[in-house]
Amino acid sequence: MTNAIQVIFPYQDNGVWMFDDDAKGLVREPFVCGIPKMVVLLVSGIQHPNKGFALYFSDQQFPGFQVKVDLLEPEAGGNWYTLAGGGTEMKGWLCPALFKYFETAPTTIYAKPEAVEH
Repeated sequence: MTNAIQVIFPYQDNGVWMFDDDAKGLVREPFVCGIPKMVVLLVSGIQHPNKGFALYFSDQQFPGFQVKVDLLEPEAGGNWYTLAGGGTEMKGWLCPALFKYFETAPTTIYAKPEAVEH
């Protein structure tokens, strides 16, 4: 069984948002296909997010979550999600690395960014 709330520490390198998770065997795993724009929106209130921040996420609502993305459809081993709210609608693809955190693609993913000390 996985934790109800999980955390990764995204950062930016050469303009690309990515993260490492040694426990999952992921190194410099990039966010692609619309997800980088979602990340930029998500971290708008964090100073210097490109140096790294904590991203808490879960398939269950948790106190203080700031955004939720909803499953649209699978494609190429990953899944398309949509973020809607505040007059914004975005679409992004989460690659198969998603399955290192969830057995199946969640219908909804809740997330919250948090600043970390550098």
